[in-house]
Amino acid sequence: MRSTLLVAFALFALAPLTAAHAGPQGWYLGLEGGWTALGSVGYALAPSTGPRQAQLDFSGNGTFGASAGYRFPVPLRLEAEFGFADYRAKFLHAAGLPDSPLSGGMSTASFITNAAYDIALSPLLALSLGFGLGVSEVDPSIRDPAGGHLHDSQAVFAWRMGAGLAAKVSDNLELELDYRYQEIGGSSHSFFAGRTMPVELGAKHAHLALISLRWYVAPSSAPVSLNTAALPSIPTGVAAPIAPPGST
Repeated sequence: MRSTLLVAFALFALAPLTAAHAGPQGWYLGLEGGWTALGSVGYALAPSTGPRQAQLDFSGNGTFGASAGYRFPVPLRLEAEFGFADYRAKFLHAAGLPDSPLSGGMSTASFITNAAYDIALSPLLALSLGFGLGVSEVDPSIRDPAGGHLHDSQAVFAWRMGAGLAAKVSDNLELELDYRYQEIGGSSHSFFAGRTMPVELGAKHAHLALISLRWYVAPSSAPVSLNTAALPSIPTGVAAPIAPPGST
């Protein structure tokens, strides 16, 4: 995780802050949708003191979200985003035991604050680099063949980073295609099988491919730089002609 964060901060440091973005500025509202996949999640009875010997596997599913933010005159956007995903449980892998099929799934509802640099590639296209921090509500409802039930939700820390291409559609609309990596921290839940036992789930690693649409409420155009080299100039040392008296 530390190396990933260092890469993210390095990308921001290298982003050209003086690059002008051709898209609109000001307040905006956004909608997004796409596909997400979740890596295997470690599973252990609490308290867990060693490496988790069991893992839960999930299938990919659709995801959607909504956001509100502001783009500044510099190529920087700040936004608050809500995202939801629901992953279907497939198998439980345990050391020395055959895979156990599962039913149900686990949902995540995330509230993330993002910062993004939009680096202009052309008048209509920009490269977007983003990083965000927030919380995610992890809510499993998973059953095994013996009738055991994993349940209870918990809100935990989450962070994400991503990159995408944003295209200007009109004076107040932008369309973006991007990839995001999101990590949700370890969480505590309950497992009922005749009696209730505490369970710990490890960090959740999600990959998201999204299409986003941003609508600027009252867009303002990016400032246009004036090319003074193209303006005509009066040669120095040449006196301007003087009109004779009485002339108009």
